[in-house]
Amino acid sequence: MPEEGEWVVVGCTDRSRLGGEKSAADVSEVFVNRQFVLTEEAGCYRTLSPLYAFDHSMMGVVELKFRRDVPADRVAEAAANYVRILSQCTPDYGELMSPFDEGFRPGDMLCQKINQMVLARHPELLIYSLHIVDPADPKRENRHYAINRPNFHKESGPLTLDTEVTGKVYVVMLPYSHHMEMHLPLIDKRGRFVGVIVCGYLYDSLKEGVDCFARSFSLMDETTRLMPDTFADLFKP
Repeated sequence: MPEEGEWVVVGCTDRSRLGGEKSAADVSEVFVNRQFVLTEEAGCYRTLSPLYAFDHSMMGVVELKFRRDVPADRVAEAAANYVRILSQCTPDYGELMSPFDEGFRPGDMLCQKINQMVLARHPELLIYSLHIVDPADPKRENRHYAINRPNFHKESGPLTLDTEVTGKVYVVMLPYSHHMEMHLPLIDKRGRFVGVIVCGYLYDSLKEGVDCFARSFSLMDETTRLMPDTFADLFKP
């Protein structure tokens, strides 16, 4: 976590503010008083609230600016609700600041392009990755070859490897962080198991988790339709 005086904006709907310094006085007041700081700007209300990770550790400040039609007596309650939901799905500092791959680049393999196409169509996805074996790999190891997180080519874990062999579907629910993952078989157009799809979501209620479960099977079918006729083409630009 940055030292006092080095606080910067790391997430904002106004991209021009990203990387900009945040007032150390504002941050200190929120951290010391543990309360909302309300100021009126051009007829709007702005709130500053402590940001907690899912393990309840304080890690930063959330700034919210409300529309002019939101009355003053509702601002504090609305801000508290937003921050509560945000804190339920905020990971630790290291993960929060990790790179998030978005967009095509020249030379990307086809499997990574599929990853980006699916992410663009489904903004609700936290993670979407393809775990496959490169035919040119002499060790024949199942690895991440398409993922929107910074672990390209990392070896796959036990659940993924079991899905690769058996075709079983695994669901991992982490209620404390409102995070769920599904491990599903990657099937080519001929109906063969050729790898594993891992989908990750954030959810706020059990019903949303059930919806994510159903949605993942649709994503499995969608991925099959995007697969090339020749498996080796996944590793080509």
